Formats: sequence, C-alpha cells, structure tokens
Amino acid sequence: MNLRFALAPLVLAAAAVSAQAQQVSFRGKVEDMPAQPGRFVVGCTDTELTSSVVKLNAFVGQQVELSGAWNGSSSAPVVDVATMAATNKLFEVGGGGKIGTDLSFKVTSQPGDFTVMFAALDAGFMPAHRAGVLLLSVSPLLTVASGFVAPDGTLEVKGSIPNDPALDGLVIYGQAFVSFTAGGADLSNPDCVTLHS
Repeated sequence: MNLRFALAPLVLAAAAVSAQAQQVSFRGKVEDMPAQPGRFVVGCTDTELTSSVVKLNAFVGQQVELSGAWNGSSSAPVVDVATMAATNKLFEVGGGGKIGTDLSFKVTSQPGDFTVMFAALDAGFMPAHRAGVLLLSVSPLLTVASGFVAPDGTLEVKGSIPNDPALDGLVIYGQAFVSFTAGGADLSNPDCVTLHS
C-alpha cells in the first residue's frame, strides 16, 4: 500500500483547525445571490462573501482563489475578502444528475498529482490550515476515490445513481484534496449536482 495514499485522509483531518481561526484562504466559484442583489456566495456552499476592497461583482461566474477574514461560524460562514484572483477549476461533479444514469467526480491537475475525492450531503466550513477550507459537511463525509492524476491531466471516477424516485431533489456535494508533485497541497473548489428524474 502506498503510504501517501493511506495517510492523505489522516493528514487532512489533522490539518483542520478550531473555529477560532479567523484568516482563511480557499478556492471556489463566485456567484451572486439572485434574490438579494449585491450579495455574493461561493457556489455550492452557504458561504457568503463580502468585501470593501475587492469588487466581487467582477468575479461572478469565475473560479477564484481568495483570502480573507472568516466570521468564525460554521453554520452561517461569512468571509470578508482581502484578495481574490481567477484560477483554474480543479474539481467537478458531472454527469447531469439524472436518476438512473452515471455521476462522475473529476480532478484536473498535473500528471502524477495525488488526489482524494470526497462527497457529502450538505455544505460546510472547516478551515484546514494551509490546504484551504473543507467546504463540505463532515456528517457524513464519504471518500469517493483516491489516486494519481493520469498523463492526460485528469483523474475521473464514475458511479451509477440508483433508479430510485426518492432521490429526486437530493443534492450531492463534492470536493477534492490534491497533493501536488511540484510541492504543497490544496483543497479544490467545491462542486455539486442536484439529482432529478
């Protein structure tokens, strides 16, 4: 067994810091709140973004890397953004979410990078030191897959969504931990899909 593979979830858990930490850095997609003009959130989360120094509207629809002051709440997180820059999307949940078809989890990174992909049934907010922020609920947090990014720059896994009408409307949230061969590690942007019939 590869030691790096075995220790990745443990390292992620050990990196989590208490809710007292105030400065955070992480990745995500900036979205506006249609019902509340002038307010912004990180896509597929409940994390609200505010800023007096960054024009958040200029980043709507973009994947970004940001840093700022967190209000300390895991249930209603707000981050006052100090810096923000556009970046590449590392992770996506795909497949459309139609019940009875396939759902995919995909990391796009440098060949040889190691990743662990996670899924949850709700969003969350747990700072993980230098790796960023786990934007998934940990109750329950499921490990979907782990492995190395292939020479084509992706690692993708697929699974079938049961053909069960009771799943209609269920939201699947995902995020990945990526250890870069060039050095360092990061939690990816979150992504999600709503299952439908």
